Amino acid sequence: MMIALYIILGFVILVIVPHLLASYLIFLRFYRREEPKKIEERFFHNDDYKKYYEMIKSAQKELVKRNHKKVHINSFDGFTLYADYYPNYEKKIVMLVHGFKSNPMINFPVIANIFYKKGYSLLIVDQRAHGRSQGKYITYGYKEKDDVISWVHYIDKNMNEKEIVLYGISMGAASIALASPRLAVKSIILDSCFTSRTDLIKHLAPKNVFFKYLVLPFVNYYARLFARMPHKDFNVGDALERNKNKVIFLHGDIDRIAPLSFMEELYKKTKSKKYRIVVAGAPHSMPILEGKDEVVKELFLHI
Repeated sequence: MMIALYIILGFVILVIVPHLLASYLIFLRFYRREEPKKIEERFFHNDDYKKYYEMIKSAQKELVKRNHKKVHINSFDGFTLYADYYPNYEKKIVMLVHGFKSNPMINFPVIANIFYKKGYSLLIVDQRAHGRSQGKYITYGYKEKDDVISWVHYIDKNMNEKEIVLYGISMGAASIALASPRLAVKSIILDSCFTSRTDLIKHLAPKNVFFKYLVLPFVNYYARLFARMPHKDFNVGDALERNKNKVIFLHGDIDRIAPLSFMEELYKKTKSKKYRIVVAGAPHSMPILEGKDEVVKELFLHI
């Protein structure tokens, strides 16, 4: 009897506990906020993005010199969320929503300056659990969609803009798409968007049976327990089927994070007026920087 007890105890200590701990650490990797300094270091050490470093840094310097102020809202679940507002001379505004474990000054300085020069005011947000905004856990657009809606209501109430364009990159694009059935705006731009949280994690995670059946279920359990994620996954395409806003898809053909097949699936599901721009040689979140003037010109033809 004692031998059997020791075997069971040994199995728990040597197998179950390490497995639960490993699953929890993977959960933190995919869901917990990351410090801004680590985000920038990781981003610019990635071989896909090194060649854009000088372009982004130059655009950052240009952007921060423009007149702007910090604004904030309260989220539906009690967090304070921050953004920078850059007023401009025409009654139109673009809201820029960054991606997963990124920040606006990586994702948006180049395109933000372009929008500004075309007369748009800018609202550049820090998503929950990023930058200055409060929150501990990232939810891949599930809660962020409500933040997008709150920011649009803030624009309607405080800024008197006649035209609103929403531009999201990666998770920011998913956040906007998921919010879109409840919004009426001029157009939404989905740059490097993914189809669902599960699709994205499965694509990025190890491709083996052990992870799929023994690790991922525990990661999802921790997500429900700590990040208050839903039991059933949400699908961006389902939201786009109900969306009535014009949608412009931007995607790179060498996107290793959200592959081009994700965009093709979302494009098929979108029932509203839609356009797609595929940029040759562009990695994840970089279609504008890789395509430069030609892509910008095509983008603004459709907005």
